[in-house]
Amino acid sequence: MKHLAKPGVDIRKTFGYVRDEVMNATGNKQEPYTTNSLGGDDVALVPAPTNGASTGPDVRRDYELAERVGTVEVWDAFIAANPAGFYSELAKAQRRKAEAERADAAEKARATARGNGGTSEASG
Repeated sequence: MKHLAKPGVDIRKTFGYVRDEVMNATGNKQEPYTTNSLGGDDVALVPAPTNGASTGPDVRRDYELAERVGTVEVWDAFIAANPAGFYSELAKAQRRKAEAERADAAEKARATARGNGGTSEASG
């Protein structure tokens, strides 16, 4: 997921980074691959930063792409590329929501780990 949030990186290159990490992590025992029919133009899920805020349909399209991924990192990238405006304010709210969901998930995982820490309750 961390590679999806990199601004301006072509999706094929993103998949290449993931492949390299999986191969390193598995001692070259697993090699992910993709089959695609993308054309020659770069396809980035998160647009490259610009000098100033995007306007018009571009910022809306960029917002919609960021919304599809919905991670804190993607919202950070969107906000960095679009520091002001209506969509920036929406992105900040979405970022706060994603951060809260991440914190809730971490707390639930900790609670589950504590619950499975070797103690069990007898059912009555």
